[in-house]
Amino acid sequence: GPQGRLLWIDIALRCLHSTDSGTARTETIKLSDSPGAAALMEGPDLLLALGGRLLTLGPDDGLSPLAQLVQAGPRRCNDGTA
Repeated sequence: GPQGRLLWIDIALRCLHSTDSGTARTETIKLSDSPGAAALMEGPDLLLALGGRLLTLGPDDGLSPLAQLVQAGPRRCNDGTA
């Protein structure tokens, strides 16, 4: 799961990075749209603000939509507080 990991996003390259605090190994997931935030959820999933949508990212790197927040276009969700 995501506990014990440092998560960060690269907006320009559309990536989510995750570094294991025990091994210092970093995994990178390429995303389909510009990320604005990532947050831990209960269980193994992460909550992502991606473009104008909220999605969950499962342990298999599968994305599941939760909500459309802004219309398609140049806008995106930006900054998150969990």
